[in-house]
Amino acid sequence: AARYPSPGFTATEALKMSYYTGPSEPDLVPLRLRIATYSDVLTDIELRQFATRDLRLLLARHEKSAIAVVYNAASPPGKRFIEQTVGEIDPSALVFLRAEAQKQSLPH
Repeated sequence: AARYPSPGFTATEALKMSYYTGPSEPDLVPLRLRIATYSDVLTDIELRQFATRDLRLLLARHEKSAIAVVYNAASPPGKRFIEQTVGEIDPSALVFLRAEAQKQSLPH
């Protein structure tokens, strides 16, 4: 998916293959989530479920900062997806994400 577009594969297909072949690979989780929330693939129900699982996994591992990095790079629909999903799983993590996003938007 990181090399998309590539001949014969769409972003959706490449992401799905990544989930099927390495569902819990620690290095792939943030990358997949970033690609999913930056692109338009979250219209695919199965990819939404996979991305939700990745968010749950990162929250269970106490990796809120990894989610914050993804959130800051996400498209507006991707941000809404993260906010909704994280808010349902762990409302305190949503407060953290919003605070981190606010910090990133301040001039340095």
